[in-house]
Amino acid sequence: MRAYRILRFYAFVNLSLHRPYAKTDQTLFFNSLVRIASEEPLLDLLQEVAGLSREAARDLLSLISARSDALGFYDLQYKPFFSFRRVHLPAESGPPREYACSSSLLAMSNMTRNVRVANQLRFKDDGPIFVMAVAEALRKHFRMASVSSQNVSISK
Repeated sequence: MRAYRILRFYAFVNLSLHRPYAKTDQTLFFNSLVRIASEEPLLDLLQEVAGLSREAARDLLSLISARSDALGFYDLQYKPFFSFRRVHLPAESGPPREYACSSSLLAMSNMTRNVRVANQLRFKDDGPIFVMAVAEALRKHFRMASVSSQNVSISK
């Protein structure tokens, strides 16, 4: 969650910096809608600011990124980062992996839910936790007689 908040904050900052150009310099604005970043700076950001280990940062990027070299159907909602296939040139050492991301998509997406759906992650306690969360939301608006993960009843 901390890493997601850092990425989301970065997206909001990026959007706020480019918003003034929507009317004054549309070319700059449209060219800035999608950001491209190399893997190492992203890993550094996640490691130093979000406090992830290098391996955890790399794992997170793999969960939130669609890879161009293993792509079938691509839904931006579930994988907000797009990882480009590396192009190896004979005279150059291995190029860095690069990622493209729409700041507005990243800022507005429900990444926690989307990453779980895209990667088919389900936790044992999802059901009872969901019931408790809904009960708490209802409790704010209605008087509740009793709440348990097995039985939720609302009194008048």
